[in-house]
Amino acid sequence: MGQIWRYIQKNNLSILLAICFSVSISLSSYILFLQNPYLVGKKDILFALLTGIVFFLLTFLVIKKWVLSNWMEQKRSVQWSLVIGAFLIAFFLLLQINIWKTPYFNFLLNQHHLTITSPGLQSDSSGDAMTRLTTFNYGLGEVDLSQMEGDEGWIFENGQWISSGHSPFELQWQGRIIGKASIEFSTDPVGGDIKILWDGEESILSLNSSQPGTTLIILRDDISTANYLLANLCLLITITFCLWIFSCLTLSFLQPGQNDNSILLIKHPKWTVWIILCIPMVLVWGLFWAVFSPAVMSQDSISQWSQTTSGQINDWAPAIHTIILGLTGKLFGSPALFTALQVLLFSGIAAWGLTQLVMRGLPLWLALLLSGLFALSPVNSVYSITIWKDISYAIFLFCLTIQVFCILTSRGKWLSSP
Repeated sequence: MGQIWRYIQKNNLSILLAICFSVSISLSSYILFLQNPYLVGKKDILFALLTGIVFFLLTFLVIKKWVLSNWMEQKRSVQWSLVIGAFLIAFFLLLQINIWKTPYFNFLLNQHHLTITSPGLQSDSSGDAMTRLTTFNYGLGEVDLSQMEGDEGWIFENGQWISSGHSPFELQWQGRIIGKASIEFSTDPVGGDIKILWDGEESILSLNSSQPGTTLIILRDDISTANYLLANLCLLITITFCLWIFSCLTLSFLQPGQNDNSILLIKHPKWTVWIILCIPMVLVWGLFWAVFSPAVMSQDSISQWSQTTSGQINDWAPAIHTIILGLTGKLFGSPALFTALQVLLFSGIAAWGLTQLVMRGLPLWLALLLSGLFALSPVNSVYSITIWKDISYAIFLFCLTIQVFCILTSRGKWLSSP
């Protein structure tokens, strides 16, 4: 115990910073990814806790070995500049994210209670009024309807809840939604009025229509100001920490005298390190490619693909991007080859960037860990197989950023011998 206590005293600042970062990033992970109708109770808290532990260990090693020693060597003005700069960039990034992702930003999503009461036998109907619940969208996807609980008058059949009886019967659900939820019901000429009770507020929805069809009811989740501000604060701290650590690491590579030779000697050839670091990304993203082949495509992607099949290319998307998509499509008959090449390109450039860090002193095991984390990111996994012009632009911008890093850390020598 005495040795542990002495170690904590010796590295107290590194431990404190690692704790702050791991807590903020675990809370951010909870806010952005773990709150949904499928992870309730203790499961999402356990995932957030495991995330915090992993990032604590990783952050502690990085801060202790590279960040803190370099931070202490900087002038007070440089230290303040790094902190203020990281905060301002994080603040403006958060403003941009808020434009698109506002429904996410709830520190604790509210627990909701839903009760749907079927109409039963209608006095003006020649038969029983049938109620058919077809889909339930919680804001970012569909809820598995088998989670709902119904009285004996409700039957779960072919992924839908159906009720047709002489007496009203109740169908209940409780869980969390993001922003707003929508429930779809079938309508028909003998449909009646169903009663929907959402957190104690009652509303009536008519399922009667002259022709068979569907109707929607929208259920909203009001985000309190305190919840919203607390969620944004957690995200702001997380982004600021990430930028601060990145800035300190970059400064350590730019210190005079440390990298005068531009590149440190390593045990393995550059191409061997590059291949090793490519493997996690190629495997993970290759699996996504195989599962979602030929590509993840939005309406924009389909519109661009239609240009390649019709031969009528316009400037709505960069023409060169559309032409390359068309050429690879002719060889394969689908966008599969294009997305496969995009996976290889993205993996290769990311591995090349990590290789440059290894050549400047980053341990290979840590670079391999970063490669694995980069590969397991859901955003990177999906974007690597998505056909958007923005993805190709971002990949080559990433490549340019690595080139600028190489030029700065080598004092320009990299330009003569990249």
